[in-house]
Amino acid sequence: MEHPYHLRLIMSKNIQFIIVILLLVAISLFGCNQNDRASLETNLDEHPQKELVDIVQLLEGYWNSGQIEAMKPYYAVEIVQMPPNQPPVIGRSKLFKRWQLYQQNFIDLWEPYVESVYVSGDLAVVRGGFVQRSAPKKGGYGVLMEAKSIQVFERNLEGNWQMTLDIWNTSAPKKSFTESDKLMSYLMSDEMFE
Repeated sequence: MEHPYHLRLIMSKNIQFIIVILLLVAISLFGCNQNDRASLETNLDEHPQKELVDIVQLLEGYWNSGQIEAMKPYYAVEIVQMPPNQPPVIGRSKLFKRWQLYQQNFIDLWEPYVESVYVSGDLAVVRGGFVQRSAPKKGGYGVLMEAKSIQVFERNLEGNWQMTLDIWNTSAPKKSFTESDKLMSYLMSDEMFE
């Protein structure tokens, strides 16, 4: 009959062997998962800067052709837009209602440009600006606005970029307030959309 100590030693070695095997299996599975994840992230991040520039160009085309609804997938539900000298517009539904009213009343040409794109994981910052020409459809003074802008994008669970923050200011603030400036201020105000 074997000694109990010897039996414990054999069981201890078997348990150690099983633990080592389990650890090796876990490490190999985790390593494969990491490789798959790294491969997925590489595919998603191959050219995010170009993808974001392409989105800005798409938005330009949709805006200038009056296809406001086509822009919705590129804006987060909780988007915050911060126009100059006005309260922020919070929420995609409020923003799009404002845009629809705006485009019903104004002829508008928006020409954005991108100066730089910074991407970190699922967040991106697009820095640039735009030139915007607006005129009332009923006639009257037109407005030319040149502005600098920053947009923050977040990649959603489906891997698509959506704008979460849109902020801009005029490039060269004027000391005097012209009729065009008054019209632009009115166009951006809550008063216009109530």
